[in-house]
Amino acid sequence: MISLELKKLLLKNYLLFFIVLFLIFNAIQITVYVNNTSISDYPYYKYYLEMYADCYQTKTFEIEKLNSQYTSLSSLLSQNQSQYLSGSITKDEYLKKHQYLQNMKKSSNGFHIFYEQFSDAKINKYNLIDTYFWNAFVNLEGMDYWIVLLIIISSVLFFNVDKNSKFNDLQKSSINYSSLFNTKYFIIYLIITIVFILFKVQKILLLGIRYSYVGWNSPINSLPFLSNSDFDLSLSQFIIYLFFIQYVGITGFYALSVFISLLIKKSQIAFFFENALVVLPKLVLNDQIIYSIPILGPLEALKYFYGSVEIDYGDYIEHRFTAFDYNQVLIIILVSTLMQIFFACLSRGVYRWQKKEY
Repeated sequence: MISLELKKLLLKNYLLFFIVLFLIFNAIQITVYVNNTSISDYPYYKYYLEMYADCYQTKTFEIEKLNSQYTSLSSLLSQNQSQYLSGSITKDEYLKKHQYLQNMKKSSNGFHIFYEQFSDAKINKYNLIDTYFWNAFVNLEGMDYWIVLLIIISSVLFFNVDKNSKFNDLQKSSINYSSLFNTKYFIIYLIITIVFILFKVQKILLLGIRYSYVGWNSPINSLPFLSNSDFDLSLSQFIIYLFFIQYVGITGFYALSVFISLLIKKSQIAFFFENALVVLPKLVLNDQIIYSIPILGPLEALKYFYGSVEIDYGDYIEHRFTAFDYNQVLIIILVSTLMQIFFACLSRGVYRWQKKEY
């Protein structure tokens, strides 16, 4: 039964086509973002970052010496030329040094980007990280709408459209009709899990191809976006926890989507209503409220690690976002999980009721 239903969903209902299409769209989205934010001097920045990331505290003198050379690069070029013209160095020595200084000139902007980060890290005692990779990762995170859309499509196709088919009328008379719900639910659950992993791996690999993974073991506060975070985590732990919370949100939304697809008779209305559930709150509610709502908050997940954001205007302080603590996040995850179980059981009940109705 599982193989037949899987083949039916992936091929007959074209879900495999949507999975491949959305993966392509996701790759295009990441590539466009990277191309719009990358700089031509990144390879030079990466060169110095990888050289000193793990040892910048012990090689401060060496980095400062390099900075001094880069700062006085114009005078060093002029000095080299003067020495050659005065005959104090040979032509080979002049050319060798000139080539070295010209190479330094090409990498000047990349080094200064690195040095600015180094200076900030030295003052604040942060680890050096690849800010381009981590900023891109954070800016591209949040609700994975392609996965949400895939959940809506699969739920509507497999539970709403399918329940109104002639073939489903025949299945209603079957003794195994009740267990058919479990099979269908499990199949899509498994597909969503695999797709979720594929999307996350795709994002990390595509960013890693363009940038570097320097900073995996650095504290979460090393990233400017998360500098106010109260969580004592490394960036690698942050990714694991972030993906886990999002997975809770994704699977919770799947259970809700199945329930709505079974409850609403017309597939067009079900599709529209389920989309509205994730789109409308972002238009009418602020982040503080959205992140407090089970299922919807975990779908976003990122700002649970954000920390409080306050703007001091002198006369008053504007609280733009108040940090969620560990217990609050844990409660939201727990409630989201319980709601997922509740909607799954409710859907099964609706599915059985439809058989009795037949």
